Amino acid sequence: MRLKEKHGGEVVALSMGPERVKQAIKEALAKGADRGIHVADDNFAQLDPLGSAKALAAPFERKKLIWF
Repeated sequence: MRLKEKHGGEVVALSMGPERVKQAIKEALAKGADRGIHVADDNFAQLDPLGSAKALAAPFERKKLIWF
């Protein structure tokens, strides 16, 4: 948020995981984030870095984002 205040721009809170991570996104929005994105993935705990990156990129490719 300090960087946004100093340089402008947009802050997007992005998280992957079960439903409970939505709370962290909501807290980021309450603190001033412009947008929040939740990527629902039940298998996130078993993903390696490449798998995580693919899971985070997939909604952008399919345009199935969950916006708050």
